[in-house]
Amino acid sequence: MNDIKFLSKYIIRFFIVLLVILIISFSVLFFVIANISVKSNYHEQLSTARKLVEKDSKDIHSEYSKETRIFLDKSNVWTMLLDENGKVVKDYNLPKDIDKQYKITDVVRFTRWYLEGYPVFTYVVDDKVFVLGFPKNSFDKLPGNYYNFSTYKNFGIGIFIIILTDVFILFLIYVYSKKKLLNEIKPITQGLHDLSENHIIDIEEKGNLLEIKKALNKTSKIIENNKKESEKWIRGISHDIRTPLTIIVGSNNVLKSKYNDEKSKTIEDNVLLIENILSNLNLTYSIKSNLYDLKKDTVNLKSLSRKIIVDILNSYEHIDIELETGEDEYIIKSNEIILERMIRNIILNSIKHNKKIDIKVCIKKILNDIVIEISDNGKITEDKVLELNNKDSYNRDGFGILVSKMIANLYNGEVFFEYNNPGLNTIIKFPTED
Repeated sequence: MNDIKFLSKYIIRFFIVLLVILIISFSVLFFVIANISVKSNYHEQLSTARKLVEKDSKDIHSEYSKETRIFLDKSNVWTMLLDENGKVVKDYNLPKDIDKQYKITDVVRFTRWYLEGYPVFTYVVDDKVFVLGFPKNSFDKLPGNYYNFSTYKNFGIGIFIIILTDVFILFLIYVYSKKKLLNEIKPITQGLHDLSENHIIDIEEKGNLLEIKKALNKTSKIIENNKKESEKWIRGISHDIRTPLTIIVGSNNVLKSKYNDEKSKTIEDNVLLIENILSNLNLTYSIKSNLYDLKKDTVNLKSLSRKIIVDILNSYEHIDIELETGEDEYIIKSNEIILERMIRNIILNSIKHNKKIDIKVCIKKILNDIVIEISDNGKITEDKVLELNNKDSYNRDGFGILVSKMIANLYNGEVFFEYNNPGLNTIIKFPTED
């Protein structure tokens, strides 16, 4: 499904849902109005009551007929007949709170408004005033017209029901749509996260976002193939370079035994540097591709640093390395092999760029951090130090500094550089573990 079809489908679905809501709303409104029309028969009730009572009120001494009484009782209507003096001369079902004597001003008032809260209707029958009264709150009276209270009440209830129904439907649609959308997006977001972590993904290719899922799976396969090709290429290059290096080392040893000149030493030093670069290249690829075992060993930094320094002193001349640790033991959780690579890289970085150099390695604890400080008195400018602090820097020895930063980051550590004036201070920090 392409993007246009996908959008068209959801637009059509939106209008269908909207149409359904409108149909339901109008259906509810029609039901309410019909219900009100059926129940609100007060106009007919009022007309019937008036005809029956007027007919029976001509004789004030006679009772209402059986038909009239039944209708009045059923309709919960009361009546009274006032003579020209405002006195009640005949009544039926008269409430207890209604007086039996009125002034003409009283008659005018309740004709237009209410009588003790009762909506009443007045008519002239011969020389008398006939009053037809309904229960309280059954009618609303406004000047010049009369309105049924229950009509307004029921209509308001109907509108409220419609609004409530629409809100409920929209809420259900929202919940359903959100749940469906999350189900569609969740594997995609998880896939993107896994790809960012260099993990291979395989998303089930179904649903509305099928094209995106296919694209992610295709991308994952491309990345996986690139990884394999890169690994083959790097390992092939390493193997191809090590073969001639072995020959060079062997030939150099022969020359060194015969002549023991400075050139032989230079060749030997450069062979070691090339081997170190190859090791860093393989390690960089392994770390970036999550191929390296990140197990945490218990590492004694004092013993590890001493081992590294002894090994370097045995391989290089014209350098002096001092180790300062004090009496404390500095223990961290890390992979000892790659931690050794990190410290070795930084020391070799100083050796590579300086012919005769003094190096000092100091291990100490500052607050909650174990700090390894490697200082030299070599030739470096402040601008170069700024470049080294760039996390993507490849300056000075290619991969050495970059690999050291990557290794420190693997174990929540950090590496940064300071100008030693002269020389370089490399500071490595690792948080202590409780």
